[in-house]
Order: sequence, then structure tokens, then C-alpha cells
Amino acid sequence: MTGSVAWMQSLGCTVALGLILVAHSSSAQLEYLGAAKLPFSSGVGTLGDMSFGGDEFGVIYSPLDNSLRLYRFSLAGSTLLDRTIGNPASAYYEPSLCWDGANYAIASSTINQAEFMTVDEAGDPVVPPTGLPGIPFGGRTAAFRIRCTAAGYSIFGLVLTPSVPGSSLYYT
Repeated sequence: MTGSVAWMQSLGCTVALGLILVAHSSSAQLEYLGAAKLPFSSGVGTLGDMSFGGDEFGVIYSPLDNSLRLYRFSLAGSTLLDRTIGNPASAYYEPSLCWDGANYAIASSTINQAEFMTVDEAGDPVVPPTGLPGIPFGGRTAAFRIRCTAAGYSIFGLVLTPSVPGSSLYYT
């Protein structure tokens, strides 16, 4: 994503990411509810995820400073929350988000670990950032996706381990 954004900016394009909210009505027509531009003041990093929370949308994103940004939007597109969350020492990318009925659950890759956390609607931690178990030391994580289920959380992702011991460049 970052490379394509730089390419578009080099052509003189302004890059703005956002949401367009629509609803399906009983007459099989889509109804426009609103739109919201995500305020990516820290630059465009890696894309994140979006989850429907009943009467709002939550969006998680990792800007160029490798933090985690949580946005909440009403169905009309107005901003309800714009907040940096997570562990300041972690370099997050490719975060994923789901709504469990009470809180937002987040799984995200970092440089050498994957983290899980839950936050309330204000972005305050309910379960603080916790490293996921079973990630080999020195491995890289990528493409983690979280889903909320009645039994808990389901998290899927990739773990890349060095193909040459001590190597941080080549992964299989």
C-alpha cells in the first residue's frame, strides 16, 4: 500500500482514504447513509480493518509511525473516536479488528511478534496488548485476521521463520 500511495503522490494525486456507508433496504435498493474521511495525519502506512458494532463502525489502522489508530464512526459518518492505542514500544502493521458485542478485539503483526488486545468504546484497554503464544523467537508475523465468535476469538495469520539461522532477510 505504501508504495502505491507514493506512486500516486508522485503523479500529483492527493490520497484520501475513507468510508462510504450504505444500507440494504427491503426494496433491494442501497441507501446512502454518509461518508467519512479517515484523518490519517501520520501518513498512510498499512491498511487495517473495519468492523460493524451495531450502530457504528470501528476502523483500525497503522500509520507510518507504526502506532495503532482506532477510529469509530456513526452510521451517518460522523467521527465518534480518533485515538492512538496499543503498546508505544511495538511497531504495528496489518492490524485486524472485530466487535464482540461489548468491546473491540484487535490482533496485529509487529516486527517479531503478534499481539492481541481488547479495548472499550473509548479506546481504553480491557485486555492490554499481549503477545500471542506459539510464535517462534526470531520469526516474523503477517496478515493476522481476527474474528469474534460466541466461544471467543479466532485469530489466523502467517508466521515466517528464517531459512538461514541468524538471517533477518530471507524467510520461507
